[in-house]
Amino acid sequence: MRDFSRYQLPAIIYAILIFVGSALHQVPAPDLGITWFDKVEHFSEYFIFVLLTIRALKYTPITLKGKSLYALAIILCILYGASDEFHQLYVPGREADFADLLADSIGTIIGVFSYFIAGLAIRKRG
Repeated sequence: MRDFSRYQLPAIIYAILIFVGSALHQVPAPDLGITWFDKVEHFSEYFIFVLLTIRALKYTPITLKGKSLYALAIILCILYGASDEFHQLYVPGREADFADLLADSIGTIIGVFSYFIAGLAIRKRG
């Protein structure tokens, strides 16, 4: 149970926060004069989500390493992003947006790439 609360629970809580945020009528955002700021938010949200997902998958009883670990994390996060956009179809004042899903997917992929590069740098130094 200790491993679950340390590794899997943060990813689950983060997924719940994404769902709750999507269920809000219209999330108030500051007007920064940047029309694409929403995409930066989606990118950042899923960049963090995939890092938590990798961490959660890495410490499961099922041994996942390398490409399998990264591929599963990408698939899970992109599917979650797609389900989140679908969910927004049923929230008053919200809509599904392919560009949001694209930003989610790019954040996911760059998050995995960053995790991989950071791992290489740590192994090279150690």
